[in-house]
Amino acid sequence: MSTPFASVGEPQKQPTVESQDEPLVCQRDCFDLPDSLTYLNCSFMSPMLHEMREAGRAGLDQRGRPWELTSDDFFAPAEQVRSGFAGLIRADAEGIALVPSVSYGIAVAARSLKVESGQTIIRLAQQFPSNVYAWDSLAKRQEARIVSVVYPVDHDLTAAVLEHIGPDTAVVAIPPVHWYTGAAIDLIRVGGACREVGAALVLDATQSIGTVDFDVSAVQPDAMVTAGYKGLLGPYGLCYLYLAPHRRGGEPLEEAWLNRERSQDFGNLTDYCDLYRGGARRHDVGERANTVLLPMAQVALDHLHRWGSGRVSRYIAGLTDHVIACADEAGLSHTPKRFCSINMVGVQLPSETSPEIGSRLAEYGAYVSIRKGRMRLSPHIYNSETEVERFFDILQQTLRDG
Repeated sequence: MSTPFASVGEPQKQPTVESQDEPLVCQRDCFDLPDSLTYLNCSFMSPMLHEMREAGRAGLDQRGRPWELTSDDFFAPAEQVRSGFAGLIRADAEGIALVPSVSYGIAVAARSLKVESGQTIIRLAQQFPSNVYAWDSLAKRQEARIVSVVYPVDHDLTAAVLEHIGPDTAVVAIPPVHWYTGAAIDLIRVGGACREVGAALVLDATQSIGTVDFDVSAVQPDAMVTAGYKGLLGPYGLCYLYLAPHRRGGEPLEEAWLNRERSQDFGNLTDYCDLYRGGARRHDVGERANTVLLPMAQVALDHLHRWGSGRVSRYIAGLTDHVIACADEAGLSHTPKRFCSINMVGVQLPSETSPEIGSRLAEYGAYVSIRKGRMRLSPHIYNSETEVERFFDILQQTLRDG
């Protein structure tokens, strides 16, 4: 039998949330993560929940039995996932599109924005490329200017971004968290500055959503895209695009038939319809009805809802504080705590460090990302303070060995 999903349009029942008054404890037992590993690398990819692996296998089995699939299986799972993600960021499900990559979602956002000749598009210098190339193309077509905000010596990225926002600003396309230093940007302040000058705020929130509690009504971005396989603990290949109400009606990148009204009536698909499904659904990627990815994503979202995004953020913040304390004890410089995100710390490696440091750490079962001469330490709910301490013990031994 096909998986019993709710009918399209039904209110989606949210999973039970644990008491928000009780602090979370380490949830390592929920993940396929051996105790022998020291894995502080959520900013690269999260390990897999045991239940998510089971859901993926069940979805693969379902795909192998196409005679059991119904037209509803092409719609209801997507609606459940859409609703689940919306709940995490305190948004309405009508504003969520399911996309295959961050760059796809950024391209949707860029397509919906009006940029005039001579206006500026602000981004960070050395920003992750998913939020770069679409703006380069748009600026070239419209004869607009790209303004790259250089990473400041004092690590105050918020002030650096605000300094560049002015009357000629059309778009501010930034991340909430710098992808290898861990420096945070105050999105509420930046969002307010954007609205004052009529600029659009577009976020690549891949390195924060799922680990940093987020309220879309407080930030008010025009668009926000996030990958699902990092802090959101989901599968690779499914991402989420939020569009503000006034940005949902634009022309989609592709004219997917699933995104049209009456498309659930498989027997009459050649009765072509000019009307799109409501909200941001017109921007869903075609073939979004993946029997493997959607159930896996739903499991991950259910876990995050049950734990509570505030509790998850507080747990991770405690671990990040411990990372900073251990780095200080080891005499290693890092992004100052007052400018650092609660979910990621960029720790500077000594100049004489071997370029093979990442692989040498891996020999001891310790995993972090090495980016631009920094170690990017990014814990999640499966990590513990003991694991952080073990990592720094391994690191110091590896540095001593050369």
